[in-house]
Amino acid sequence: MLRRFALILGFALPLLAAAPQAQAQMDARDMEICRSDCMARARDASDPRYRSCVASRCQGQPSRQAAPQRKATPKPAAAAPVLAATAGNWALDRHEALGVSLFTQTEQGVFGLACAPDGVAVRATTGLFRGASLGWITDTGSAGGTIALTPGAAYSETAGAACAPGAAGMVSAVSVVLVDAPVVARGVGQGFGLALPGGEVPVRSGSEVLARFPSSRAVPTQGLAAGLAALAASCPALAAALRGPCP
Repeated sequence: MLRRFALILGFALPLLAAAPQAQAQMDARDMEICRSDCMARARDASDPRYRSCVASRCQGQPSRQAAPQRKATPKPAAAAPVLAATAGNWALDRHEALGVSLFTQTEQGVFGLACAPDGVAVRATTGLFRGASLGWITDTGSAGGTIALTPGAAYSETAGAACAPGAAGMVSAVSVVLVDAPVVARGVGQGFGLALPGGEVPVRSGSEVLARFPSSRAVPTQGLAAGLAALAASCPALAAALRGPCP
């Protein structure tokens, strides 16, 4: 009996010793399959998702929940740069003399437009005047008029219906030409007249005025079109004129 038990034990012990080795081989194969499955769910081996998957699914470690990512507080959008009213650069702002207006600074003074009770006003400070009146006309001849000097005032202006001063016609201008004489509009498509001491001289545009009268001055219009659109938001008469066409 003892001899039979010894024979059985001698036969079983090698089998028991081989079992862990077989189990180890099975675990390695399963581990490889598990790792491959984790890799399929991740970008590469350096991906935190891969390491977390291997630790939790393949190695039986408790999974660690990733800390919730804080959403970055959105930065407020940068405000659009506001152009300063400098030489040749128009801006809609409050001017110490003109008040709330769309204006540009020149070497001699300030020229601009503002909303008026009955439409639009074209304004100029005293320094721009060399006489009793200041004429203005766009380089294209799309608009023009005259501002009579008001002695002692912070500024002088001509005002009227938005189409009358020609504010809408200034949108396409490259420059506004200032001349030391009244500018008289002859009608749509008829050009203008300069009321000079020797008589009225017909002109078609501010470009012609610059070529014929050396004392005239050109004021660039950078920012003028955008400024007119901004001014129109609080000036119904100007908004209607910009929608046009003016008669």
